[in-house]
Amino acid sequence: MNRSRLVFLIIVGAALLIVGGGVLLDQMGTKLDSESDSGESSATDTTPIMLTVAASPIGVDWIEQAAQTYNGVRRRIEGRIVEVRVTQQDSLPVWNSTGTWSIRDHPIVWIPETTAAVAYAGEVGLDFAIREASLASTVMIWGAPAERADVLINEYGQINWTSVQQASVDGAWSALGGNPAWGYVIPGFAQPSRYMSGIAALLIASAEFHDQAALDAGSLNDQALIDWLRPVFESVPNFATLGTYPAQAIATRGTSAADIALLPESEWLANYQGLTTKVGALTFVYPAYQVWLDFPFAVWDGPATTETERAAADDFLAFL
Repeated sequence: MNRSRLVFLIIVGAALLIVGGGVLLDQMGTKLDSESDSGESSATDTTPIMLTVAASPIGVDWIEQAAQTYNGVRRRIEGRIVEVRVTQQDSLPVWNSTGTWSIRDHPIVWIPETTAAVAYAGEVGLDFAIREASLASTVMIWGAPAERADVLINEYGQINWTSVQQASVDGAWSALGGNPAWGYVIPGFAQPSRYMSGIAALLIASAEFHDQAALDAGSLNDQALIDWLRPVFESVPNFATLGTYPAQAIATRGTSAADIALLPESEWLANYQGLTTKVGALTFVYPAYQVWLDFPFAVWDGPATTETERAAADDFLAFL
């Protein structure tokens, strides 16, 4: 498959987020739950309540740690211990033609990257209902080694999709006034056909290209946008090596993985020590248009979920 066709398919994939005719890039606040106690009542059934939770890769470490703490407390619903089991799941495979889940095979709780993910799951027949709109939030942010960020700012005045696109066209850092030893400019972001943070990066690109926050399928599939983005995609050596967590790849492999990247802020923070050890001081810049990843707490709303499981889900939500 040639590069232009690949870029086109990736942009079409981004349009999956267009629920109800459009998406608005805007800020969403953080909302945290406080811990609460659940009551106990006598019951003849004493088998554990198994609460399956699917969580976004971006937030799964926090959810897993919370689940371990929760399980250690041995919370009870109707006299039965609740055991939480967490699995990692990005939203995009949930929506594809075959589908990761079905009416018969699904987690009880889903904590995806965005509320839009739950809305789109409903469009493909998955019956999740949001119980809490946002457990936490993070935004997308550009990051680069400070020396290379300075070169981009000196050459283009700022760090954004426009400057990264132009740097990809110019190619070598030496052409921008940078150190020839740095080689070619290597942009980075998660693969948009596999990861929600990659879709978020493309939504920001489209908003910046069109200079508007309200996007629809037409603006995402605009041929001019596709042509504009082509040099950026062609400058990414290998999306597979960036993997689920590009910041972790940069912390491990250095600037050969990417030397300017648009990633969730939480991912940069989680890998900050390794990054500074590997590549030195970093510069971070927030995009003018933003996608907030808000991590809603959703519960399967069909009859397969028992009232006891719903109560257990609410108790885990309160604990979070």
